[in-house]
Amino acid sequence: MDKSVGRLVLFLSAVLLLGGCAFAPGMTMSAKFQRPVVSGEGGGIARAEYVPITPALIAKLEQKRANVTAIQELSAATPGPYRIGPRDVLSVVVWEHPELTIPFGEYRAADSAGQVVDEEGYMYYPYVGRVRVSGMTTGEVRELLTSRLSTYIEQPQVDVRVAAYRSQRVNIVGEVAQPGVQPISDVPLTVAELISRSGGLTERADLRHVALTREGHTVTLDLLAMYKQGDAAQNLLLKGGDVLYIPSSEENKVYLMGEVPHPQAAPMIRGRMSLAEALSVSGGLNQNTADPEQVYVIRRNGIAPASVFHLDASSADALLLADAFELQPRDIVFVGTAGVTRWNRVVSQVLPSALLLESSRDAGRP
Repeated sequence: MDKSVGRLVLFLSAVLLLGGCAFAPGMTMSAKFQRPVVSGEGGGIARAEYVPITPALIAKLEQKRANVTAIQELSAATPGPYRIGPRDVLSVVVWEHPELTIPFGEYRAADSAGQVVDEEGYMYYPYVGRVRVSGMTTGEVRELLTSRLSTYIEQPQVDVRVAAYRSQRVNIVGEVAQPGVQPISDVPLTVAELISRSGGLTERADLRHVALTREGHTVTLDLLAMYKQGDAAQNLLLKGGDVLYIPSSEENKVYLMGEVPHPQAAPMIRGRMSLAEALSVSGGLNQNTADPEQVYVIRRNGIAPASVFHLDASSADALLLADAFELQPRDIVFVGTAGVTRWNRVVSQVLPSALLLESSRDAGRP
């Protein structure tokens, strides 16, 4: 054997003995996750939680997704009668007493000539004067007016209804055809009806992460479960002042990295994407370089330690688990590198340097 070739082989063998794979280019992930993860401004140390993807884990995650205490508390509310509020317009009719009814009643709309409830919750009516009606139902207002008018009219027959609903309104924004403000009437308004009133959802709507804000508190609704699985708990009754936000799927992406043909940030269509779908979008595992035993999903849990889910996809039936594993926005899917690939990359970097050293040494010889 030529001496230069022998020295080169000896050099490469030494690199191998020194753990040459550790010098391979690209990212790696240890199954034991020994590296600490720094989180928080205070520099606190938090280790990642290693969780194998198994049927038991998927069942646990599904149960956790379904049992949302905040949604259960809101869905437990039952619809009640409409309560009058400021800016509502009331239509009051006293039968056989046209002088007390809306002037020019057949020529003017009730919502423009009725009794308007002021900002303090009061309305004015002849003979009765200024009375507080905010928080009352139409039946309670009728009883109140009947009692007050009986002093002046024998057995008054009073009819009260809301001519214009203006006090209770909800706002819907985001990925709907007609975002804006919708009033709540005597017919209870639900999330599904509000979306229907607004012209329906756009193609970019993220159904899995709809935000409902009420009195400063926000809960996340899964409308995909409501539409596809009939989960009525997601179809909440709305109250005045609620804000419903339909996010865009462009805001929620998953990141595909490592040994995949097309690393990218992929949007979650309709707010849903499984691990199998994510791998498919990126072109699957790279058959020449990927290690199918090293498929990871890295998930940030706020200030808590991150969760690292591991799937051994060396067997084709493991893709069933990948299809059942639901990703969350901003998850990172990482596919590890095969050992032989890492070694080849070490050689590809070391070999030019070794040849250069050898050629320089030969050039210095007489």
